[in-house]
Amino acid sequence: MRIICIVTIILSAAYAGAQEKRIDVKKLYRSAEQAYEDASYDEALIILDKCLQENPAYAEAYLTRAKTRERLKDLQGAHNDYNIYLELVPNQP
Repeated sequence: MRIICIVTIILSAAYAGAQEKRIDVKKLYRSAEQAYEDASYDEALIILDKCLQENPAYAEAYLTRAKTRERLKDLQGAHNDYNIYLELVPNQP
């Protein structure tokens, strides 16, 4: 019985940590959007890189990073991010 309780506690903590991580990525993404809107493109790029490090399947972060890279004149990087975005969300116009 004691082992079951310990396993339950560990699994609950792991689940809570995963939930917290998702919230952090969303908060990071909102911070990146704000930095982009404020024309702080270098800051936005750093935050978006961190978002994508945490969640490599975050399509919107690739799209925003592509736009950010365009503003920073990194056209090859923007092109790569647009392609990744389209692979993740193929039905977008």
